[in-house]
Amino acid sequence: TMHGDVQDCLWFGGDAVRRSYSGNAANDWLGNFGRFCPEDQTVPTTPGTPTATSADTSLTLRWTASSDPSGLPEYWIYRDGRVVGTTTGTTWTDTGRTGPATYSVRAVDAAGNRSASTPPTVLTPFGMVLSPMKAAWRWTYPAADPLANWATSGFNDSAWALGNGELGYGDGDEATVLSTAPTPRPITAYFRRTVDVANPTLFSEFVVDVVRDDGAAVYVNGTEVCRSNLPAGPLTGSTAPTAVVSTRTDETTPVRCTVPPGVVVAGPNLIAAEVHNSDRWSSDLSFDLRLGGRR
Repeated sequence: TMHGDVQDCLWFGGDAVRRSYSGNAANDWLGNFGRFCPEDQTVPTTPGTPTATSADTSLTLRWTASSDPSGLPEYWIYRDGRVVGTTTGTTWTDTGRTGPATYSVRAVDAAGNRSASTPPTVLTPFGMVLSPMKAAWRWTYPAADPLANWATSGFNDSAWALGNGELGYGDGDEATVLSTAPTPRPITAYFRRTVDVANPTLFSEFVVDVVRDDGAAVYVNGTEVCRSNLPAGPLTGSTAPTAVVSTRTDETTPVRCTVPPGVVVAGPNLIAAEVHNSDRWSSDLSFDLRLGGRR
């Protein structure tokens, strides 16, 4: 006898006692019943177009998940038209990269059905880190506002302290502790560092990644290039952030900003930053920064 079920499988029963011989009697035993089911021919949905977070010489791609009735698919990552990696997650890191490449992703299920590829996307790592994280910075954490020209190259910061990033207090991961004094403390800390760029024309753009808890503004050669979690308008030492940064992820994940064209010049470049705490009774403050150039 034969019977078709709602899954389009064909069941049969009769005198059949063994399936194709494997030598394992327990596996080969049918018990007079067997089943044939159609092959999976459902194609997974196309994943979301990948985006990337770039580091010194690597790219971490992220995309939204595909769906498939048979379960979790595998993802194939293409770089310049060739498969360079696979994963069952929705992130993948390409290391050792110094130039742009074209990336796409497709989903493949257990039966080998392949989704359409995501649109080709050109992504570029830094190419060169001009000022790394954990570098040395001049810093001050004053009770009063610094002089108006503190973010320009003409300012004399020789009286400021010197320390490596991460700079701050309260989290236990600081290379340089700004204060161990009891609260209330000043709201704003200030940082300066000079970076030499021999030939800016070698780069298509410059980016800064800034770790800030809670808000920060960054200047290059006196021009503001980045403002994160701070209100618009003039800033003073008492300006509070627009929101409290409270999760460890937000406190440690760098915020990226693109430096406007022409701001970075050949020779020494002054990078200045101010980090504003949520209030004078806050338990922690964090700062670090990286300047990178894309080829």
